[in-house]
Amino acid sequence: MGAFVGALVLVPLVAALGIRIANAIGGADFISTDRLTAKVGVTPPDLAALNLNNAGWILVAVALTWFVHRVRPGFLISVAQRFRWRWLAVCFGLGILTLAVTVLVELVIPSTTSAAAAEHYSTERTAAFIAVVALTTPLQAMGEEFMFRGYLTQAMGGVAPKAVAVVVPALLFAAAHGSQGLPVFIDRLTFGLMAGVVVLVSGGLEAGIAMHVLNNLVAFGVAIGTHSVSATLAASGGTWWVVPVTLTQNGVFLVLVVWATRRRGPDFASAPAAAA
Repeated sequence: MGAFVGALVLVPLVAALGIRIANAIGGADFISTDRLTAKVGVTPPDLAALNLNNAGWILVAVALTWFVHRVRPGFLISVAQRFRWRWLAVCFGLGILTLAVTVLVELVIPSTTSAAAAEHYSTERTAAFIAVVALTTPLQAMGEEFMFRGYLTQAMGGVAPKAVAVVVPALLFAAAHGSQGLPVFIDRLTFGLMAGVVVLVSGGLEAGIAMHVLNNLVAFGVAIGTHSVSATLAASGGTWWVVPVTLTQNGVFLVLVVWATRRRGPDFASAPAAAA
């Protein structure tokens, strides 16, 4: 319940205050929740606000872990109570290899997206989108991983079977993206399931964060290039051909992470939870 209150009430309230301040400085329509809701005409400041809202889930997960469960927040990240930077770098490498394999699959199947409405971007808007995606998309991906795999998976894992601790957060993760076509929902559900499993396998969030960041950077990079950021956020145009692509991407990454984890060995030994 604390996770829902924090993510759906407290963070939006803080975000709303931030939007008011930004609009007071940049103009009444600098950031528009109407554009974000309709997924039409989304601007770089709109996208930044959305990404930072989700990044705020990191603070919610940390606060719940520390003040409610009385557990050191470091355990949200890994059994080592911190980011294992070398392992994170390895996971980014595995993610890049996975994306290369995924691209090969996409080259031999029909389009995974239906025609998206393109919007004209000036050079300045394109540059602004690139900056926003580069600076805030990694934070947005981390926020989602901290909440769904860092907090919810661990909280549920303490009172329910591991399968429940993986499946339920994955369903909530997919549903949290709002209205979407069924193929896109399956795509996000599949990612959530994979990310939950790699948390259990590797003892931390690094693998899920790496793949999440890379996936979103590529998706929005393509969206900027095709002037379709709003359509990408709407996520209603996916075809059923997205399913073999997502199964390939998440399946290959899972296999690579399991293989790399077994090679690393002692770095993933479990550690007992400690009170804050």
